[in-house]
Amino acid sequence: MSNTSEADFLHHTVEPNLKALWVSLTGLLLVTATICNGWNLLCPTLFTCGGQSTTGHVLLGVLILNDLISSTTFYPAIVANIAYGSTSLWRIRCFSQVISFGGTLTAIHPSIITNQNAISRVYVVLNRRRPAYKMVLQKKSFAALLVASAFFISCLIPSISYMPPGSREIDHPYGFCGIEPYKQHRVIQFKLGAWVFVPTIFTSVSYCLIHGRMRSENQVRSMARMSQLSVKILWMAVL
Repeated sequence: MSNTSEADFLHHTVEPNLKALWVSLTGLLLVTATICNGWNLLCPTLFTCGGQSTTGHVLLGVLILNDLISSTTFYPAIVANIAYGSTSLWRIRCFSQVISFGGTLTAIHPSIITNQNAISRVYVVLNRRRPAYKMVLQKKSFAALLVASAFFISCLIPSISYMPPGSREIDHPYGFCGIEPYKQHRVIQFKLGAWVFVPTIFTSVSYCLIHGRMRSENQVRSMARMSQLSVKILWMAVL
């Protein structure tokens, strides 16, 4: 069975009136998202220029930049492909595969980058007793490592669809499939599994470590307060 584009399927299945309404509402949503993401990106940029940025601002800025690229480039391309079908540029294999790769990348990356703040918090909690000047440098290096690893994983997952032999041989229309869904279904399952479970596991483990560390420190503080209180009571009894 030849590969068919999901965009072509929706283009020929959905009624024109409903499709026009969907395109209008989606376009309005994308314009609103672009304005909001642009404004949100301006705030961390001003903090950075003013020398007041933190590691959290940097990670948040990367996430907002990713959303801005999605709302201005890849999501409008998907809407246009569904609205007009596989015509003109969509008949070019390289163009379709680039849009497919970029759309998958910008969709996966936010789900991975959201756990970076959790991992960063774990790192800060575990190392907050170190000197401040060392901690600042280590936080910057650790944030750079988190951003690089998130981009690497986000690029690796959509690249899997082009790695198996024969996945580059795609019949018209190319659309957004990028792979033969009937032959490479395991690849799709792996991508979806990695997309959902990997960020969830990282985030859960990170917050569990934070909770455990905080709870142990609170227990130590409470025991110290109890010992101080018992000493005071004993001293008052002696007096």
